[in-house]
Amino acid sequence: EAQENSGPLSKLRKNPAFADLFEHTDATSLDDSTIKRLAVAHKEESRHKLFQMFWSPEAAITYTAHRYPATWATNYRVLYELARRVPDFQPQSILDYGAGPAP
Repeated sequence: EAQENSGPLSKLRKNPAFADLFEHTDATSLDDSTIKRLAVAHKEESRHKLFQMFWSPEAAITYTAHRYPATWATNYRVLYELARRVPDFQPQSILDYGAGPAP
């Protein structure tokens, strides 16, 4: 339990800025039918070993908190270089190629 209270997720939970993100993850706030539905979904997903991704709300928040700064900085740099090299360029749309996790 000491390890559980000292990890990065625990630090996020303690930070007031992230409090609203964790409100829905408290099992005591879920009714019995929701817990049963989640248990059935988890059991069904665990049967499929070929492709499993574990995206609990906590994992999604941690992944986003970890990846967002680098992704933002990369996009900022690309757009900065475009503006510097081609000042008249005004993009009208964007294609997100998606470099996220994959099997």
